[in-house]
Amino acid sequence: MSQTLVTESDDDDRLLAAYQPLFRQNARAIRDSWARCRSAGLGCCDRPRRRRVSAERLAGIYTATADVRALALAEMRLLHGHLGGRGFTLTLADPDSVILDCLPGTGMQAGDTAGLAPGHCWPESTHGTNAVGTAAAAGRVVVVAGEDHYLETYRGLICVAAPIFGADGELRAIIDATADQPIASHTLAYALGLMQMAGGHVQTELFRRRHGESYVVLLDNSETVASPAATALAFDADGRLQATTAGARTVFAHALMAPGTAFGELFVEPFAAVIDSLRHPAGFASLTGPQGRAFQATVYFPEPAPRQAGNTTACSAPKSSAASCGSSPYVADDAQVRIALDLAARAAGYGVPILVRGETGSGKEHVARHIHAESGRTGEFVAINCAGLPTELIEAELFGHVPGAFTGARAAGATGLVRRADGGTLFLDEIGDMPGPLQAHLLRLIDTWHVRPVGSDEEIAVDVQLVTATHRDLDAAVEAGAFRRDLLHRIGVCPVRLPPLRERSDVAAIAQTLLATIDDQRHFEADAIQALQAADWPGNIRELRNVIMRIVLQTRDVQIAAGAVKQVLDDVLAGPNPTVRQGARVSDAAVESAVVAENGNVAAAARRLGISRTTIYKHLASRR
Repeated sequence: MSQTLVTESDDDDRLLAAYQPLFRQNARAIRDSWARCRSAGLGCCDRPRRRRVSAERLAGIYTATADVRALALAEMRLLHGHLGGRGFTLTLADPDSVILDCLPGTGMQAGDTAGLAPGHCWPESTHGTNAVGTAAAAGRVVVVAGEDHYLETYRGLICVAAPIFGADGELRAIIDATADQPIASHTLAYALGLMQMAGGHVQTELFRRRHGESYVVLLDNSETVASPAATALAFDADGRLQATTAGARTVFAHALMAPGTAFGELFVEPFAAVIDSLRHPAGFASLTGPQGRAFQATVYFPEPAPRQAGNTTACSAPKSSAASCGSSPYVADDAQVRIALDLAARAAGYGVPILVRGETGSGKEHVARHIHAESGRTGEFVAINCAGLPTELIEAELFGHVPGAFTGARAAGATGLVRRADGGTLFLDEIGDMPGPLQAHLLRLIDTWHVRPVGSDEEIAVDVQLVTATHRDLDAAVEAGAFRRDLLHRIGVCPVRLPPLRERSDVAAIAQTLLATIDDQRHFEADAIQALQAADWPGNIRELRNVIMRIVLQTRDVQIAAGAVKQVLDDVLAGPNPTVRQGARVSDAAVESAVVAENGNVAAAARRLGISRTTIYKHLASRR
């Protein structure tokens, strides 16, 4: 790296040390570039052979690069906010080194930016070693500073360029940052890191779009700042590898990168367990790779299938929803449940918001679907788990966004889930986990029934039946300042309480129905039903279904007797806290002791006792 224009300071040592592997590779890239320039017959004192493509050809390039250009421009705008004031001009070029866009830096001279205008070509064959042309030729990040330039004309410039690769590994574009004045070494390292990150973001989004029908696993491979930015793998629904980025092929053995490789050959964690722990559309996971190497990963779920024409009642719940289309029918033989459903149906007739309260696993989404069916609405039922959406994505997922609204935004923008539910039902599960800033947006939606996509000033009217659900005590959350009181008033116009399974009188009917959805040739005997009715079921219907599945797997009897049920229940009760699970209730004293033992941590106390946090709060309230 040339020292002519890059100044050093004592504070830069650690930062520069992190980049030494990249700088060593960069030195080789510069030497190779000079060799290519000599082979092309260029002399260091030659004048650049400037060339500009025609307007017609430039228009054709814009059409061919529309997808990557839209993504790259959004990154460039962000980069310009960090680097423009430090004297860098940002440019975007196509694989042939034709400049497509330019954002001048504050200190750049007009004469220098003229050659960076759209249409100008910067291949090595006419401009010698330069960041754009050399990055295109070498297919890697390059730094060309001062005397690294082959032509003397450009030795007053410092340039950093990062290539952007498509989903199949082909070069799609180059982002370049150029300064015409001396800069500190730490500023160069800062610019280099940002350029790598921006190129990686665009490449990752291109990969995601290409493999939208797959589970895309994006690995944080930042062990060093010089490591590949985009390390992504696409898996089918069975956890079989479909495609990878070049970055992934530098992390894993080449033989493992073949299509069809099982997730389990790459990571210790089971594929199904990772997916089941997350919720659509994305989530974070910790993965363990070869030789125990730890990765932090972002897992993106498959995009929903396009809605078919004429299908006005299609179910659009995410794949990971607990209840989806084709799930078991909802049993409502219990008097309390029938009253709740009747109240909800009447409320839906008036279009007022409905709040369903109930413990985890009690069937809140089933109730929401019943409300949708009874409302007569012809639009979609759209289910969203507020606890499962990353905070930075939830607003855009709900309200949509315009093109380029933020890093990673879709080039064509996004409609948003609220507008998808127009004419239908919007179900917000775990509303108590909604972030505070988004609560204000939801409040405004309920007040106006207009949507404003992220990055837009346009207001769009919607007609939706709003159903929310929670297992939390929202009144307590309001008192704690975690939930807006005015929002609770809006969503709770019609509160519906769903009793836990232990309080219901229709456990037998629920059990037989769940068994029929798993294996319709088998039945529970009367004593088996009694054994199921005697259990406490803190996990409610969801837990009951899991237990029934285990019973089916462990016995081949057509008529399932109590012995088979008790064997599975005994295994379940042999978990971390059998005393609490066997007893129908836990005492106030036990709750207080657990909370004290966990230093006031209610979540930890709940785990210790094997009960929900809501139950903890109720016990504590009864002692006041």
